[in-house]
Amino acid sequence: MLQGQIGCPDNIFPNWAATYEDRTMHLFSMLAKNRRKEKSKKHISFLEKTYQLTMDFSEFEDQAIFLEGTSSMVFDRVNKIAYTGLSPRTNENLAKMWGDKYGYEIVFFRTESHVGQPIYHTDVIMYIGTDMTGISIDSIKSEDQERVREKLDLSHAILEITQEQIMDFCGNCLEVQDKNNQLILVMSTRAFNAYSDEQKTVLQDHYYKIIHSDITYIEQYGGGSARCMMMELF
Repeated sequence: MLQGQIGCPDNIFPNWAATYEDRTMHLFSMLAKNRRKEKSKKHISFLEKTYQLTMDFSEFEDQAIFLEGTSSMVFDRVNKIAYTGLSPRTNENLAKMWGDKYGYEIVFFRTESHVGQPIYHTDVIMYIGTDMTGISIDSIKSEDQERVREKLDLSHAILEITQEQIMDFCGNCLEVQDKNNQLILVMSTRAFNAYSDEQKTVLQDHYYKIIHSDITYIEQYGGGSARCMMMELF
């Protein structure tokens, strides 16, 4: 088991790296200086036992250009599309560079929180599974909404999440598989309780199981939820 870095309280949110089905991995550019320290030699060496490091955007941190991995970009791995909400933590040019190098189409959009500011991470407002997506369309600026909806509708059933539910982390979920390759959706108990019965029925139609856990203190003091706490290892 790897120990976290001293002075890095957000190291429970490992979005500074991403792994892929071809056994490669990428390192990303982080805004907060103490988050950059999470990319320690021991953690990178541990990952390199399994994955080949083929892209490292850390050099852009000195230029104040950021792309915070799986928080900035929500991957549709089946169709090789990355849905990307622009913010100070998500640079358009860096995302384009990543997409060009890795062969992903980037779908950009602008977001707006309940206080009128860009939402800091895309994975706060949406998740994408094999055949369905949960997304707060209302959190996307009106001029971008229909374009994003039409793109998602080509390949996924859409479960709409309200801006109020985003505050309860209903958008911060992750699809995983069990040992029998059955699809499971992981979320926090706070998010699960915030979903309506009708929404839960839709989720149950797409997933073998919904797993949720009470991580109230992490959500309250860390500002992230279940998806933020999981790095996918392919």
